[in-house]
Amino acid sequence: MSSSIGQAEVALTAEIVLIIALAVYGGYRALGIRHALFSRTYRNQALAAAVASLALAFLALTNLTPGSYSNSGSPTGFLAIIGPIFLTVTYSALFYMVDITARAGRFSDPLLRDTLHWSQVRKVLWALNILCIVLTFVTRIFLLLFTFLLPIVAGALLFPVLAKRTGDIVLRRHLAWLGAFFALFFLSVLFYPSVATDTELVFDGIPLAIGALFLTMSARSLAPLSRISATETA
Repeated sequence: MSSSIGQAEVALTAEIVLIIALAVYGGYRALGIRHALFSRTYRNQALAAAVASLALAFLALTNLTPGSYSNSGSPTGFLAIIGPIFLTVTYSALFYMVDITARAGRFSDPLLRDTLHWSQVRKVLWALNILCIVLTFVTRIFLLLFTFLLPIVAGALLFPVLAKRTGDIVLRRHLAWLGAFFALFFLSVLFYPSVATDTELVFDGIPLAIGALFLTMSARSLAPLSRISATETA
């Protein structure tokens, strides 16, 4: 029993390191690609991918480390203090990514369709997001779960439709990767246990690792094929 628990702890630690490494690499690549782009829309999308990669690293820390919200109803130690801040940054960064990508997808649509009435819905969701963050810190009641669901549900619903409607082939590939990223997270949330053992957390971390790869591919889909193609785009 003790050996199996030890193996699970080692596997979980290795998985956390892997996810953070993939997220940092993906964010670094996204920023590098951003410097090679001329289109403001593509540059914003590359920056959003970098922000989402950073948020993914925070998510691995707050959801998979011992004493986190995933395997402890009451986090202790360092996570009890810094955990809510990490979660706030994570959720807000992911929602910012969904927001900026949704607006880019709308303006790349030849018909300029307002998918899911996002121009109006975003105002309500941002207000709810900020309200839940404030109430969490003031009342000490954990309300950030709602802000976590905002970007995941919005991204899973929005991006596949935006990818289908956009007239920009490059942005379509980018949106397809992001749609797969958020769809994967939506499915993982449905089966995410409120209290998990180390072994269960190892399996729960698999979507995060795959999501890091998806984010990297979404950024790479924006990159010009060569210096010549970048000059031609300009």
